[in-house]
Amino acid sequence: YRLTVWACGNWKWGKFRQQYNKEYRIGETCGLKLVYERQEEAKKCQVCDQMTKKENRIKMTTERMARPREWKHLASLERCEEEVASLKDAILRLREQH
Repeated sequence: YRLTVWACGNWKWGKFRQQYNKEYRIGETCGLKLVYERQEEAKKCQVCDQMTKKENRIKMTTERMARPREWKHLASLERCEEEVASLKDAILRLREQH
C-alpha cells in the first residue's frame, strides 16, 4: 500500500500497489498492509487545517467580544459566546480524530 505522511505526523493508507507474493489464497489480496511507497507531504493534513481555521475564528470572535462599544445588545454577546463554545467543541472532536 501507499502511505502518506503529513508534516504534523498524521498518516493514512493510500491505494493498493502490489500483491504480496507469499499469499496462499488465490485471487485474494494479503491481509497485511505493507508499505510499498512512503510519500512525505510538507503541508499539514486536512484535520489540522480545519483546527487552525476554527482557532482563528475563536480568536477573531473573542477580540470582537472585547470591544465594549459594540455591545449595546446582549443578544449579540450571547450569540458570540455560543459560537466560541461550539467552535471549542468542534476542535475537541477534531483532536480526537487526529
